[in-house]
Amino acid sequence: MDLLMLTLRRNNDGAQTMTWEQFKALFLGQYFNHSHRSRIQSDFLNMKKRNDEGVIEFEQRFTTLSYHVPHLIPNERTRIGMFVDALGGVFADKMVGVVYPTFLDVVGAPMAIETRGTYSARPLDFSDPSQGPSKKAASSSTSGSSAGSGNS
Repeated sequence: MDLLMLTLRRNNDGAQTMTWEQFKALFLGQYFNHSHRSRIQSDFLNMKKRNDEGVIEFEQRFTTLSYHVPHLIPNERTRIGMFVDALGGVFADKMVGVVYPTFLDVVGAPMAIETRGTYSARPLDFSDPSQGPSKKAASSSTSGSSAGSGNS
């Protein structure tokens, strides 16, 4: 029987309780040695979206690695910032400076850019709740004159 099971059995027999943090530390210490955890942390801190990788695949890789380094991501704002930084390239260039309320919003922005196939469009402005996607689309398609717009 391995150390984890012996420790759990001893704790249960002795009517002692174990916190989640204690269990996690014991589990990680048993099944993931220090060098393995260090490599995962390094992979997470140095990750960048690859050119052959879609936004969805990158988000899945980011999320999977982030589960192993919760101490590096204390809150949603940090997670959002790390995701944008790791996207890099044209995605990060278009997304820096925009305030995203949730991680779901920050994942949706590069997906929209990727879907359009044009990397010149700005993501939605989440700082102005009165300007939803339908209002932005309507105002940008009807505002201004057609002269100089390149449309005929």
